[in-house]
Amino acid sequence: MPFTFKLTSIWSCNVVAIDNPVNFGEKDRFWGLLSEGGEVPAIYTMNHNPPYYRQFFEDYGFTKYYEQIVYHRSAIDAPAPRLIGVAERVTRDKNYRFEMFDKSNAEKYAEDFRTIYNKAWKAERSDFEELTHDRAVALMKKLRPVMDPDVNWFAYYKDEPIGVFASIYELNQAFRHVNGNLNLWGKLKFLWYKRKGIRTFMGIVFGIVPEFQGKGIEAAIFIELGKVIQPKKTYDHILINWIGDFNDKMIHLLIALLGVTPYKKFITFRKIF
Repeated sequence: MPFTFKLTSIWSCNVVAIDNPVNFGEKDRFWGLLSEGGEVPAIYTMNHNPPYYRQFFEDYGFTKYYEQIVYHRSAIDAPAPRLIGVAERVTRDKNYRFEMFDKSNAEKYAEDFRTIYNKAWKAERSDFEELTHDRAVALMKKLRPVMDPDVNWFAYYKDEPIGVFASIYELNQAFRHVNGNLNLWGKLKFLWYKRKGIRTFMGIVFGIVPEFQGKGIEAAIFIELGKVIQPKKTYDHILINWIGDFNDKMIHLLIALLGVTPYKKFITFRKIF
């Protein structure tokens, strides 16, 4: 499996490091070496490599820079009483509302997503790059075919967007039947298995603007989502993708409130010259 690397300038001097394995785009895909979870099926747009690859990096002088974790939860199990209680405290305040993504009004939700992203991630990332309206719309158009409105939710306070949970189908549940061949027959097989039913969805973005963090908005989003999908029995599993091991706040929230468990781990290595 080919990997790419990135040269990184550190501090104000001319020290250079290599980060690996990475891509030259966003960190949400093909980023990091699989270190745990190779015994379960590969996830869409995530690396899947043999365990001995790690030794190659370490022998060459790379050390762990940080780890990304994919978490898992059953979509069938009832929510924990604590999660319900936190969510109810939020929804009693009628200034809050929670809205399912509507594909027919995608541009409006793209702008809401942009607002939330620019507020929430600016506070979290030193390498933050502001999301423009045009880029948000382009991203929404790209993702719309693989988004199920039932599992994509926005939170609002007095009509201002304050939180988002965005997810896509775990498309490898269909792609694995294609055997890497997207000719006409392969495409027909993919569409057949996609229509037959993908039983896992994967959260790719979960963010709350800073002034509303810690108020239970995350819990309320998941309770509203569960009210829709659990009666329909459309999903068996939830994956929440790419949580950095440096994000203690989100990890604690996911484990304490949602009862998730680690499913896969990916290491980003760094070698400093």
